[in-house]
Order: sequence, then C-alpha cells, then structure tokens
Amino acid sequence: MTEKEPILFPIFYRVCVGGILLLSSLFFTSCVIHQDYPSGWDSLIRVEKNKCPDIAGTYIDLGEVAEGKYPRSFSRLLFPNEPIGGTHVQIMQHDETMEVSVWSWGNLVRKRLYSKANKEYSCSSEGIEIPFKEGYGGEGFELGMGWGKLCLTKSADGSLIMNKKGSAAGVVLIIPVVGYGSGWYRFKQANLEELSRLISSPAACANPSFSPDGGYIVFQAEIDGNTEIFMSQLDGTEIRNLTQNPSADYQPIWSPDGTWILFISKRDGQEELYRINLDGSGLTRLTDDPFGKSQVQWSPDGKNIVFSRYIKGKGHDIIIVCADGSNQKILVEKAFSPRWSSDGQWILYHGKEGIQIIHPDGSGNRKIGDGMAITWTLDSKAIFYSPPRGGADKPRDIYLMNIDGTGKKKCLENVDTDRWLLSSIDSRRFWDPSGRRLVLSVNRMIGVQGGDGIVILSREGEIIADYREKERYFRYGGSVSWSSDGKTILFSKYPFSPGSWERYESGIYIMKDDGTEIKRIITCR
Repeated sequence: MTEKEPILFPIFYRVCVGGILLLSSLFFTSCVIHQDYPSGWDSLIRVEKNKCPDIAGTYIDLGEVAEGKYPRSFSRLLFPNEPIGGTHVQIMQHDETMEVSVWSWGNLVRKRLYSKANKEYSCSSEGIEIPFKEGYGGEGFELGMGWGKLCLTKSADGSLIMNKKGSAAGVVLIIPVVGYGSGWYRFKQANLEELSRLISSPAACANPSFSPDGGYIVFQAEIDGNTEIFMSQLDGTEIRNLTQNPSADYQPIWSPDGTWILFISKRDGQEELYRINLDGSGLTRLTDDPFGKSQVQWSPDGKNIVFSRYIKGKGHDIIIVCADGSNQKILVEKAFSPRWSSDGQWILYHGKEGIQIIHPDGSGNRKIGDGMAITWTLDSKAIFYSPPRGGADKPRDIYLMNIDGTGKKKCLENVDTDRWLLSSIDSRRFWDPSGRRLVLSVNRMIGVQGGDGIVILSREGEIIADYREKERYFRYGGSVSWSSDGKTILFSKYPFSPGSWERYESGIYIMKDDGTEIKRIITCR
C-alpha cells in the first residue's frame, strides 16, 4: 500500500456514494404531484390515467412560490442553462407534441417543440412530466450536474402548476448533493386585456399625472433608449406617442386648463421648452438658449411659465416667461426649484439664503426658513418643507410651516426629499380638489430599503393614511396626483435594485384614496 492510498480511498468512497445517490435520485424521481401540495392553492384538476392534462394556454412568466419570498420565472425553470426570461409563456398541445413559446414584451425569445415519441415528455393522471438536466457552479466553470423532472398540471382556477422534483442530484467537488431547487410553483393565466397593454406599453415610465378634467393621463417613457411623451385613457389603454421624435422629450406638465402639455426636449440639439396640443399638433418652441432647463411650472392662470435654468460654472437661475415664449427674463439669480402658490401671488423657491418667496413681478423677495421647499398648501398660507439635515448621512424630515415662519410642525421622519427638487412636478397636483388632503410618494432615505410608498397628510400636517410597503424593495416616483373627483391617486413605482425580479411589477398605478383597488394600468420594464 502506498502513501497515497489513504487519500484515494475517501475520494473513491465519495464517488461511489455520490453515484449511488445519483442513481437512486433518478430512479425515485417521479411526479407524485398531489403530495405536499400547498393547502392555500386551488385544488388540482385530475385527468384520466395515462392521458395528458390540458395545460394549453397563456401564462404570466413570473410565478408564485409555495415556500419562500421570491417568485420564479417559468422560462428559467424550463430552460435552466439559458439566460432567458420573459413576460409571458404560451403552451400549445397536439396529439404527440407540445410547443412552449417564451415572449418578452411582444417579442418571441425562445420556442421549443417537445416530442412524446422522443421521450422529451410523458403523461400520466398526475401531470405532464418533462425531464431536465442542469449544470450549476460559478461563472466560467461547472461544479456539477443535476437531473430531475418538471411536473405540470392545472388547478381549478386555471393556473399552471409546476412541481420541480429531484433537481441537482449529482456530485459537487466529489461531495454528493441531492434535491436542490425542488418546490411548488404557480403561474397564473395572463389576462388578455392586461397582456395587450403589457406587450404594447412603453418602458421606463415616469412623471405620470391626471389631466385637470380627469379624462387622460400623460407620462414619459423610454423606448429603445429614447424618451417620449405619451397619453392614455384612465385605464391605461389607447396609449399614444405625442412627441414622436428621435431626440429625448421629457418632464410633461399639463396646462391649468388641460389644453396644452409643456415639456422639455433636446430635438434641436439643446434643452428647450416646448408645448404641444393633446392630439400632437401645434408644437411650439418657447425658449432658445444653450443652457439646461428643469423644474418647469405653469402659473395657476396659465399665462406664465417659470423654470430653473442651469449655466455651467454659474449655477441655477429662475426664469419667468409668458406662455407663448415671449418676455423671458431672470426672476432670481442663483436659485432653483420654483413653486407657484395656488393664488398666483407668490413663487416659492430655494435660494442663496434658504427657503424664499417672491412675487412674479420680482417684488417682495424674502426668506421664510431654512432647508428645501416641497409644496404650498392649497390656501397659499403655509408650506411643507424639509429642514437642513446636518450632514449627508443624516435623515431628512418633512415639516409644515406658515409663510411668516411660525407654526412649525414635524409631519414625517427619515424620508428622501431631494428628488422633488430635480424634476418638473406640479406640486399643486399633490392636493385633492378640496385642499384638505396632501398625497406624497415617500421613499425612506437612510439605510432602509423597505417602507416606501404613498402617505396622505391633512392640511394640518397629520397623517391620515400610510400605505407604505413594509418589506418590498420598490422606489416610488416623485410625481403623484389626484383625480379631479378626489377619489383616485396616480403614481409610479420601480425596483430598488436594477435587474431584480420586482421589475416585473414596475409601472404606473392607480388606487382608491382608501388604499384599496390598487391596479397597474401601464406596465413598464
């Protein structure tokens, strides 16, 4: 016996044990699909012995998991060694074949035809059994292989049910592993109306708002790397591209009477302000200078427009211009984030001294506090604002304060307010028509991913309703608005981490003011 034999023997032993476990896993891996079936799901549909269950249909690719927090993709379970993923999956059945197609936003990304004669699937009263093989390990190398079966059938509500059995029965670094990745998955039928919106809807949606009369929604969305302005019905149907230009168009704002949409565009090689009719006609350029523009606001009477202009090396100035583009002038130098009061008498902004207000004619300029302004109250007598936070690692809070600097009151703690300063958001739309309820989309700021969502405050700064998500990792867009009847809230949300599974739930949503009937009306990726 050589000195190496004591080392070789354990390796030989592990290989043998691994092989035995591997063979036994293959031998015993069969679909007993009713065993340990989740009690909370609809009952399974049984079929006659040795006949294939009818699983033909269209299903949402992202499915529910019986145990665990994160959903799984049907296409990734079916094709484990291929980096694909889709929005929905279509299954077609024939006498001796079965076709599975994976779709992503209207594009066919994968299709496979399974043959019963070639033993690519088999049927029993328990379900359709599809054998699979998958590798696992790190990037560029493979530590082992796994074998098993995917067992498919339907439940009483029409959902596709998958039971993954015996995955990853193999040997990793000569250590046997059995049973990794097994579990129950449920994939719901795709609603045809929702599916048509999902296929045709734009991507990367932002800045949604109701029209003043409550009849339409306007928003920006990115298509193939280019941002455009879109309109739709209140239910997200009949989406129309208003701008249709290869250059970026973004930050849409309704005119107070709802007849125009104001937006920023780079179509002439630099950021300029434009307005357009609701049918896409009447495009009018309102500015002409080579400087950056943001934070655009209509005056309440629709006669004037105020915005921030950025000059590199100099900073921001606040510019006021007539609605037809005439009589442009600097209102305040070294200032940004203008907000009209609802009575049209004042413009709230962030200036060199802090939070300041000024009349549209340039008179009455004065400081009223420190920090960053968020919005006026609808009676124009007070503001909601965020005081200085005392350091980049410190949280921001939201306060209420009268415009004479009195009556300061803390309303919300530890929230992100910076985003409200960066885009053209009509903060008057944060208020319901009565002026008694303020809606804010709130993101937690310091070290907390959960707790983002919708909060409704009273005119007095009290929390009326808190609809923040406690565990889900979503961010909510800063633009949020009330419907004209004060019964519905419009908002957008997107995943905290790019590429995460939550991207399948990104989009534009509506919900009732009591937090019920939450519905995604436009799907974005």
